[in-house]
Amino acid sequence: MPCPTEEQTFDRFAERYDIPGEQVSTDVRPVAEALTAHDLAHACQSASRRRW
Repeated sequence: MPCPTEEQTFDRFAERYDIPGEQVSTDVRPVAEALTAHDLAHACQSASRRRW
């Protein structure tokens, strides 16, 4: 499965947590960028996932 676009990610987050789209972009983007900058998250993870 290909990585979702940034817009798709924000749309999913907004829908999941019932947050207006503009707020998601404003609130989530800086957090995601900070986590990625500190190598605590990745811009796009591979499709394979560990199943427990």
